[in-house]
Amino acid sequence: MREMVGHHDQPGRRIEESAPLYESKGIAALCKRIRTIWPKMRPVRMISFNKIADTNWAVPWHQDRVIAVHDRVDINGFKNWSRKDGVWHCEAPESVLARMLFVRLHLDDAAEADGAMEIALDSARHGRVSADNAEAIARSCQTTTPQCAAGDAIVLPMLTLHRSLASRSLRPRRVIRIDFADLELPGDLNWRT
Repeated sequence: MREMVGHHDQPGRRIEESAPLYESKGIAALCKRIRTIWPKMRPVRMISFNKIADTNWAVPWHQDRVIAVHDRVDINGFKNWSRKDGVWHCEAPESVLARMLFVRLHLDDAAEADGAMEIALDSARHGRVSADNAEAIARSCQTTTPQCAAGDAIVLPMLTLHRSLASRSLRPRRVIRIDFADLELPGDLNWRT
């Protein structure tokens, strides 16, 4: 899987459903394990991150609230539409995000020095959090930066507050992020996958 992630010119890169990585044995096994706990969950978006010296970044406390959809359909509650790499994205309402998970599959060891993700535990219980309040709410929660080995996966509710600092090491930090949902979207709005 590491070879399939490759080098990025930007922080993250969307992985198309037709890409070999989507059908790899490792991803299939991970999806199967997720469905043993949450039978209705299915992958709806996959992104790869490759934090190295050339593409090093930091992200403040935030929630990921954007979903990838097949076409733009204006439905109440779905807003802030944009096209990224030819794919429609929008911010989903809390009722959708509350039924989603995100999984980070680590392809390399990741420690704090590598710019690993810091998590505000139990922050998803606060629901949708504005960018202005994200840091204060994260500070009110216990936080942790998991030390992950290659092959480890972290599974979190979609509305979990998280951040990452810039890497202070020269080691690569490759991660595949998979968003899962257990519902169909309303009306004529459809997941990209």
